[in-house]
Amino acid sequence: MAAAGLLTIAAIFMPWFFMMGFSVNGFTGNKPVWIVFMVTGALLIAMALIDKKWSAAVSILFSLIIGGLGAKYYHDASSGMNGLYGGLFDVGAGIYCLVISGVLGITSALFKLFSKKKEPVIKKEKFGESFDEYT
Repeated sequence: MAAAGLLTIAAIFMPWFFMMGFSVNGFTGNKPVWIVFMVTGALLIAMALIDKKWSAAVSILFSLIIGGLGAKYYHDASSGMNGLYGGLFDVGAGIYCLVISGVLGITSALFKLFSKKKEPVIKKEKFGESFDEYT
């Protein structure tokens, strides 16, 4: 989950769209969408550090937001705006990283949610000798 958060934050700085030789990233434009990705990426990193089941569920929610917005921007660049502007837009690496980050965050959160913790090792003394018993 931490890798998904780091990839989300890195995707803000990467180019999202290319149009006639110009690139657009998360900081350009009149909407501060980079704040959404910065906060959700930082929260994914924080949830990865918390060793609770509820943090995995929260991470799934944040990963759905990241992946869903990435898929929306991919659709806008690949078909929506291309039909409107005659194929002038190309998808940049930042959009792909957002979609990959959403999938990676969901996958790692599901692994964390359904994984079982290992039982601690119990040491017992028997006839003056010690041995390890696994439960």
